[in-house]
Amino acid sequence: MNSLLQTHQPLATWPRLLVLLWLMVAGLLPGRTQAQTTSPSGGTLSPAASSVCAGFNSGTLTLTGYTGSIIKYQADSGSGYVDVVGTSPTYTFSNIQTTTSYRAIVQNGTNPAVASTVATVTVGQPPTATINSQGPTTFCQQGTIYLVAGPVAAGNTYQFLLNGREIVGATSPTYTALVTANSSYSVEVTNATGCSSISASVTVLVLKQNVVNLTAATPTTFCQGGSVLLSANASGLGASGYTFQYEKDGVQIPGATSATYTATTSGAYRVVAYNPATCTSTSNTIIVTATPLPTVSFSYALPSYCLSGPSTPTPTASPSGGTFSASPTGLSLNPTTGIINLSQSQPGTYAVAYGIGGTCPASASVSVTITAAPTANFSYVGGSRCAGTQGTISPTLAAGATAGTYTASPAGLSLNASTGAVDVAQSQAGTYTIINSLAAANGCSAASASTSLVLNAQPTPALTAAAATTFCQGGSVTLTATGGTGAATYQFLNNGQAISGATGTSYVATASGSYTVLITNPGGCTATSAPVSVTVNPLTTASFGYAGASVCQSSGAAAATVTGTTGGTFAASPAGLGLNATTGTITPGSSSPGTYTITYAVGGPCPSSSTQTVTITAPAAATFSYPASAYCASTSVAPTLASGASAGTFSSTTGLGLNTSTGAIDLAQSQPGTYTITNTVAASGGCAATSATATLTVNALPAQPILTLANGVLSTPTVAGATYQYYLNGVAIAGATSATYTTKQSGAYTVVISTNGCVSAPSAAVTVTVTAVRSGQSAFGLAVFPNPTTGSLTVSIAGSHSAAQLTVYNALGQQVLTSSLAAAATARELDLSSLPTGVYVLRAVTTEGTVTQRLVRQ
Repeated sequence: MNSLLQTHQPLATWPRLLVLLWLMVAGLLPGRTQAQTTSPSGGTLSPAASSVCAGFNSGTLTLTGYTGSIIKYQADSGSGYVDVVGTSPTYTFSNIQTTTSYRAIVQNGTNPAVASTVATVTVGQPPTATINSQGPTTFCQQGTIYLVAGPVAAGNTYQFLLNGREIVGATSPTYTALVTANSSYSVEVTNATGCSSISASVTVLVLKQNVVNLTAATPTTFCQGGSVLLSANASGLGASGYTFQYEKDGVQIPGATSATYTATTSGAYRVVAYNPATCTSTSNTIIVTATPLPTVSFSYALPSYCLSGPSTPTPTASPSGGTFSASPTGLSLNPTTGIINLSQSQPGTYAVAYGIGGTCPASASVSVTITAAPTANFSYVGGSRCAGTQGTISPTLAAGATAGTYTASPAGLSLNASTGAVDVAQSQAGTYTIINSLAAANGCSAASASTSLVLNAQPTPALTAAAATTFCQGGSVTLTATGGTGAATYQFLNNGQAISGATGTSYVATASGSYTVLITNPGGCTATSAPVSVTVNPLTTASFGYAGASVCQSSGAAAATVTGTTGGTFAASPAGLGLNATTGTITPGSSSPGTYTITYAVGGPCPSSSTQTVTITAPAAATFSYPASAYCASTSVAPTLASGASAGTFSSTTGLGLNTSTGAIDLAQSQPGTYTITNTVAASGGCAATSATATLTVNALPAQPILTLANGVLSTPTVAGATYQYYLNGVAIAGATSATYTTKQSGAYTVVISTNGCVSAPSAAVTVTVTAVRSGQSAFGLAVFPNPTTGSLTVSIAGSHSAAQLTVYNALGQQVLTSSLAAAATARELDLSSLPTGVYVLRAVTTEGTVTQRLVRQ
């Protein structure tokens, strides 16, 4: 408020501010909660204290004893009072979650608003009720439940509920009861503040006893090997959740826990059904009878009989009274006695069965083979053979014949005694008699047969070479054949193909290939010799070349063109050439300039080689520069070529005194201006032409100044952008750099003008006679020579002087060189050779004064 009063406001705004101030004090501004002062006129809000439980709650507060009108109520739930809706003497709250203080705000006329007494509503938190079962909740017919309520705390009370209704007397934390029907239990827990909550429910299931009936799908009496399917059918509540256990003769059958069971053995069967609550029920009993099968056996004395045999096979069978049968057809069998009539039977193997009838019939079978009388006839198809040749000759048996034991005479034949096969390669030439002998078997007598076999003599060819069989194209080798007998014939072959006309005992081979000779003996037996391999290597040519005899270092790779035999290798001499030894490609960039001899060599049995000469040239460079970018039109300047660069033809625009061969510039013969000089180096050695440029400015010399004297003051006409330097007796006067100069001592005075770093010729000398000595005049004289200089400069100081500090400045006033001269010394050498050509100023400073001198570096 003080700050409000201290603000300088126009008088017209003060009434408005006072109204706002009053409203703030009264707490009547909307949206603002002002601290209120409790006053008896604010009344009493009752009850002063009350309690409710969190959640759904409500209550009414009443204001009495107040003066004025109620303008609002305020509530504080822990974060300070805030306005709440209400202006009547009663205030109703609902569903508050935390302890809250209430007060009313009362306004009496224009008096400040006051607060009533405070009424506090304490909110208690209900407990979290829980219920747990300490035993099963699913029973068969009936059972006892054990329930525990929570939480257990001092001051808590409990009430158990059955299906939502209170159980009389069930007010302990635990509850036990016998249940006979399905039900739902919960518990209501009330804490010390009177707040309560109801737990979730525990559901109890009481299942009824069901009935299970056992039925058989087929008759329960059958022969051994049969079966009957038993099925359990449960009825009543919970039938769908049943499990089963089958029993036989009162003993559980392991693994028989499905609703069905297939019985295969005799016994009394029943099933026990278990529902989910472990209620059990036992079915009726079904008697299953599996009648044993009779044991049938019979046999014949032998498993095989010969058609021509004298015996009559008769079986031995038990029990008697059965019947006999055979399959397939072809066996002459008596169905009553089982006797076999051999003469009426066909050869083959038969299954003979003996069967007994009755309720549970049975049968048995045996295998009987009927064989025909053996025959041993055989032959070897194809006539005579060549002994020693590869292959096997097998006999062909006549129809109905059987292979027995084979023998041969005379000795020399490689014969398989079991199969009669002859290994021709292991047999000797000759005429042989071979016999097939069959032993007596299956009641049949022994038998035999014979045939003859002729094996002719086989030639043994060999092929020899008179010289080496590997040679270069144009050579040959003589091959000679041996191993024929009598009037044998010969045929030479190359790679298996007959060579036309090559039918003698020798042949001259001139081509590559695998050579053999086929020899045919008079008996028609042939044989081919082992091969002799002849290799005729082709002649090689190593011709190659490059596109040009010279290759520039800056050019791309130069490929070799091989016009002869490929696959050789490349080499170069001397060292320094970037050469791919496999392809012959030259890499100029990795090669040193020079002339190289490149050799291409083709190896192998018929090698060859050739050479080519290639020169690697360095690319031309034309880069050059001048010592400075600007010169005065007075001297000459020559270019400096960059490392590796060459002077070609120099050119420029008209006006520059340029030597086209050397690039030297006669500045005195040049017109002022800026020039671009080009150095062009012509193409050579496979390298392209190149050029480079440099820019140079020629500045005009200032005109020779005119010096005039008036009243001891020297002056020269002012030139725009110029600098000045006055000289006395040829010595620069320190600080005399203006267009005018006041003379201080007698002597010959001159002046020079500098523009763009160029110095004019000295003006005509003006002689001045000074009658009085001026203060501050230098007590020493400064001389330099030679001036102009090409580098070396002698500085001389005349007269007595202290130690002198020598400084050289360029035309821009920049310090470029310093030195000193001792007090006792009269001269000092300065080296200006590192400085570019141009105009400089030498300044000598001693305790006696300062003297400057103009220098020209050529």
